[in-house]
Amino acid sequence: MELALGYRATNSNGSPVKLPRSKTGEVGGEKKEEGMCLSSRVYRKFRLLAVAALVISVLGAGSALARGKRVQGTGHEQCYVTPNPVSNDGSAYYTVVGTGFLPWQMVEIDVAGYGTQVLYATTDAYGNFAASRPASLLMMDGVWTVSTGYGGAIVAVCYLQVT
Repeated sequence: MELALGYRATNSNGSPVKLPRSKTGEVGGEKKEEGMCLSSRVYRKFRLLAVAALVISVLGAGSALARGKRVQGTGHEQCYVTPNPVSNDGSAYYTVVGTGFLPWQMVEIDVAGYGTQVLYATTDAYGNFAASRPASLLMMDGVWTVSTGYGGAIVAVCYLQVT
């Protein structure tokens, strides 16, 4: 009968027992392949598979969440800028006005020309909004494009002349 106490194995009379060794000198006779335990190799492959599955699921969920709920427009959206033209010298303001939008929706307003400014407004119960900004923020004279939409989908475009 053999008893194992800690790191020392003994038989019934108390004399040490010689444990089998592999060709590489490992005690216990575990199979090895190129200096690595098979169980360690399987465990490493399992970890890699688990991490890959996690990454794939996160990427899939992220793209599904990024799409989000798409908002269909009414098809009657219009935007206007007042005053037009506007001077960027001094303290003048310009206002982007929209009509025909869905009620109670957040509208993104991109003012692009020599750079881009982004404004946000919420429509009222009738689908109208207004958003103002200092014209002095429009550094360059010229025609600026005003695009309005819901979450990146452009539904109306108008223009602003800056002098």
